[in-house]
Amino acid sequence: MKKAKVLLLALSAFCFASLARAEDNSVKIFGDVGFRYQGYYDVDFSYLNDLEMKFRLGASKKVNERIIAYLRFDTEPQNTPTGSWITMGDRLTKTSFLLNRAYLDYRTDWGLDFIVGKFDNPFVAPIYGVGASELVFDADVPFTGLALGWNQTQEGEWKEGARVMADYNSLTFRYSSNPVSTSAYSIGGQLAYKFPFGLTASLSDVFFNEEGYPEFDSVINGNATNSDSLFDFNLLNLTVKYQTQAAGKPIYLLGDWVINTEADSLKHGIQGELGWGSVIEKMGWQLGLRFTWIQQEAVISKLNEDQSGTNLVGFMPWLKFKPLDNTLIFFTLYMTDIADGPDQPIRWRPRLYYIVNF
Repeated sequence: MKKAKVLLLALSAFCFASLARAEDNSVKIFGDVGFRYQGYYDVDFSYLNDLEMKFRLGASKKVNERIIAYLRFDTEPQNTPTGSWITMGDRLTKTSFLLNRAYLDYRTDWGLDFIVGKFDNPFVAPIYGVGASELVFDADVPFTGLALGWNQTQEGEWKEGARVMADYNSLTFRYSSNPVSTSAYSIGGQLAYKFPFGLTASLSDVFFNEEGYPEFDSVINGNATNSDSLFDFNLLNLTVKYQTQAAGKPIYLLGDWVINTEADSLKHGIQGELGWGSVIEKMGWQLGLRFTWIQQEAVISKLNEDQSGTNLVGFMPWLKFKPLDNTLIFFTLYMTDIADGPDQPIRWRPRLYYIVNF
């Protein structure tokens, strides 16, 4: 059964890639295949030692001058919203291949952008946000509903000046064959400004309604590090990024701060990141260092970055390398301790990625 699934994925990738190369085909086919090793341990225990894979296959079509249609299928662990990585071995039999993105994107020539369907996180996607920070939401978490933005080109690039975005996200979508059927939802907005000298700043607010949230939280998997009785979240998020050149290569500094104003006492999360280099071109490389500090109730632990959770403080150096035009290799080493509570051993999470895009 496992071999049959792998063969089916590989055959699908070959067929879609063949269609994409046809000159008269107006549909753009894309996807990626990736492998990841990750460990998770401290001086006393080994919590995780896995080889994982992911496969994503999608298509987009420019319906007319203003509308783009987008579909993407992802491999998915059962009910896990924060990623498409699946563990190889026996658990490969529990993998689903789901329609994880399906939306229409309407863009005008005067800067309006309207998206409806199941789309990328509008708070971290490059066309919306100021960077790639996943302090509040993992980039893989799908939003189901609609988003309205202003001040970008028809190609999706964010122009200099003010940027406004608002969204409605229904939390009743399906992550697998098990439906999430509740009245839970979130609404949010973002006001940002892109300066001409490399600085971008953003202030956003996301509110989760309490009614229906417990049912939603009970059926999804992820880092369950929030208190069991906490269902109130209003996340105020400030993000600032500055980018310039150093020794002929791009360098950036990113700062991210979040506060849950609905917690019994205000809970905070902070993330800072420094990166140097670029992996846009072949043989490009990038070095980086990240610092993270998140209190227990600062964010929704099952929806933020899949290797973070809450109630932690940690550092993560990383290295990216692009040996071929369509291949990316990168390594991260996340070292964490708890933010509040009795002392515990430092935990280490090494990850090595190999990803091929087509």
